[in-house]
Amino acid sequence: MALPNVLRTVANALVKAYPEAVPAADLIAAIYSGSKQPATATKALRVQIHRLRDKLRLCGWTVNKNLGGFYGAHYRLEQLA
Repeated sequence: MALPNVLRTVANALVKAYPEAVPAADLIAAIYSGSKQPATATKALRVQIHRLRDKLRLCGWTVNKNLGGFYGAHYRLEQLA
């Protein structure tokens, strides 16, 4: 499946960590690697996760969000039932 660079970056991080979850902060750092993160980085990540879910659903997968309390959100790949 062809993915834009940002979605590919997020997908690669999730695949590499599978079946573990990836902190949102780590995904944001991967997206903006070496660049200054904008104030809207968390919102941008949520948009990218939404887009990735739409693409993965076609293959029987999704991205689940786990609230990590003090540590913030974590995202993990999961197979759809």
